[in-house]
Amino acid sequence: MDALRQWWHDVAAPKVHKARWFLAIWVVLALVAIPWGVRAEERSLEADSVAALAEAGVTVEDITFTGRTAVVTGELTAEERESAEEALDAIGGIRSIEWRVETVSAPPSVTTPPPPTTTTTVPPGDPAVLELKVNLGRLTLRGELPDARRVALLGSAAEMVYGAGAVNRLSVGDVVDPPWMGGADRLVTSLGLVSAADIMLDGAGIAGNAQVPTPSAAEALEAVLADMGTGDFRVDVDIQVSEGDAATLWIVADGDTVTIEGALQRRKMIEALVELLASLDIGEVAEGVALDKSLDPSFALTRVDELIDLLSVGDEWSLAYEDEVLSGERMGSGLFFRDPSRATVAAFRLLDEIASHMVGDPRLLLTIEVGGAVSDDGAVDIESAGKRAAAIADALMRMGVDPDRVTAAGIDEGEVLRFSLEPAER
Repeated sequence: MDALRQWWHDVAAPKVHKARWFLAIWVVLALVAIPWGVRAEERSLEADSVAALAEAGVTVEDITFTGRTAVVTGELTAEERESAEEALDAIGGIRSIEWRVETVSAPPSVTTPPPPTTTTTVPPGDPAVLELKVNLGRLTLRGELPDARRVALLGSAAEMVYGAGAVNRLSVGDVVDPPWMGGADRLVTSLGLVSAADIMLDGAGIAGNAQVPTPSAAEALEAVLADMGTGDFRVDVDIQVSEGDAATLWIVADGDTVTIEGALQRRKMIEALVELLASLDIGEVAEGVALDKSLDPSFALTRVDELIDLLSVGDEWSLAYEDEVLSGERMGSGLFFRDPSRATVAAFRLLDEIASHMVGDPRLLLTIEVGGAVSDDGAVDIESAGKRAAAIADALMRMGVDPDRVTAAGIDEGEVLRFSLEPAER
């Protein structure tokens, strides 16, 4: 027993005592590090929130964070609070927003004191101005809008339809909303209907001119403009139907050779397409495209380079535009995971590109066919093809495409996806 006591005193007790010190130090460091890490995250969210609110044109007295809960203090109008919510929601990482704000009404008109029968009101600012110009496959936006949110909204609408061909030159100015502001984004997206346009929207109304390829495109654009006219608000856009023939294009890649044929209006477009195909390094390029400046420029061809990028990932593919019908085919796997209801990023990018065409031209209907998974012995799983078609239809609906405009079907073929976009009247 004496030996055991001696061992405890000389060996075990010092070690236990030392371990207690290590444990105590670890606990202290943990208590210091945890709140430090939380505070670092709070400071990061505060900085991002201040920048987002500034970009949205919203001024608050203070914004702090308790964990991931934002605490906003200040006086805001209902519109400013809505803009602030949108800006903060877009940051990511914010769990909730606690508002310590007083909602105030918009500033009243300024009036002068006596004489009692006379009141002077400060006149409102100038109305917003928006110029929309479509030329050679580019959509340019210029003008002044009341706030950054509307500038971003119209810029996004233009990019959704024209992609890299959208040029946003809008700025924020001391201007007020005219009657057309609520429908401006719809007008911007409808410019996929036109071959060329120069339209001005200001306090007096909407005026300008537009060239469209077909009578049905003219009717669709007229309907959009008619919805924007109210009361004394003037809508005077001269819409002309082009008398030129439509451009044509056929591209076929078989793994060894890429053949491009057709007739296009601009030499630069022909050269750009040939250069793009050569840069993909997917085979020898055989070019046979004719130049015909009398042809009508087509919106469908303004983003054909983006479709080529997406389709050329497949082993074999093709793309065609003829008689206002844009169609394509992609052979090979890579669009779906083993679970046929789960599309890959490559599939979503292709569907997003197709959806942009449908947003730009409300006349278009989509027919899409997709093959099934292929087993090791070469058998096609037709059930998986049906699930893939359903997944495609669901994805397009989530992208904002009306389900009534989409026909998606699974087919008894291997790894293939075909699509066709054509106007409803055809």
